[in-house]
Amino acid sequence: MHSVDMLIWQYTIGIIVLIVLPMIPVIQAVWSKEGYAPLPVNLKYTKDPRAIAKQFDRYFTDAYDIDALEPGARIESDKLGTLEVLGPVFEKNVYSGMVYLPHKSVAPPKTKFEREVVARDEVVFGDHCYARVVRTGKKLILGEENCIVRWIDAEGAIYVGRNSHINIASTPSTMHLEKGVTFHRLYAYPILTSHTFAFKKSLQHIRDEHLDEAMIDKNLLYISERTHTLSENSILFRSMVTQGDLKMERGAKVFGNIKVNGDVTLADDCFVDGNIIAEGSITIGENCFIAGDLFSRESIEIGSYSQVGTSEHTKSVVAKKRIRLAEHIAIFNYLLTDEVGEVG
Repeated sequence: MHSVDMLIWQYTIGIIVLIVLPMIPVIQAVWSKEGYAPLPVNLKYTKDPRAIAKQFDRYFTDAYDIDALEPGARIESDKLGTLEVLGPVFEKNVYSGMVYLPHKSVAPPKTKFEREVVARDEVVFGDHCYARVVRTGKKLILGEENCIVRWIDAEGAIYVGRNSHINIASTPSTMHLEKGVTFHRLYAYPILTSHTFAFKKSLQHIRDEHLDEAMIDKNLLYISERTHTLSENSILFRSMVTQGDLKMERGAKVFGNIKVNGDVTLADDCFVDGNIIAEGSITIGENCFIAGDLFSRESIEIGSYSQVGTSEHTKSVVAKKRIRLAEHIAIFNYLLTDEVGEVG
């Protein structure tokens, strides 16, 4: 065989070995349409937001015989160290070990708990108190400017006073947050940023008023504009994706999901019956109602008298960088941010 022909043959063999052969599984998958079916993912699954507290309860009951814990007792444990059982009177300003409260208790202002506080009954903290962890079997009330370093969990309602920091907090009941409270993760049913705010928005009422199956356009609306605006009091009956920013003027309504590759801004009195997912920030005006999840890779800000989710349709508010909540809002029932959340 001629040397040129031999060289061409060698190159051909090399191409087959290096390029064609590795592509055979891909070609087979495309030909057989393997992977075209949806992945079997349960979208309703979520990690238990109270998992930390439940795990702690197991450690605590394994370490101590709680039936024998009476005021004045001090118990040692290899797992958790010294446990001090307190009565109705707090005799010190600083407690260095773990504390157990078997009865309803009121901690005086400026009391410092350097470790965990575990309570069977209702607990009230005065102003300027400090604790590492608080776990209560009933209601928990925190005064102003309290600092909880790690987490709090209560079986009853949680009330958090002005300018307090609670980091992580969870309850199957309601959580009331006053102005100036900061956090990272919250779970409650619901979360209210006012003691007096009564959520009254009815998802079914709005659906009955506006929604008809014949109106729904199941085709996705794709918008390539740099900034797209939904005009005042307009109604969109389909899900949408925008390449740029989205602005909804006062009273606009969307019955569908929203995916935005920029920022989302809702004026007052807007309604979205679906999720809002944004690469940029999400800004919600006053008296808005979002019946879906909010996800932002930047920040989320929610105005007064707005509501996210309902008691029958619990949702999440998740922002990578920051969450800012106005007073007088209701959220059912999960908030999460990597950096800082605050009630402004």
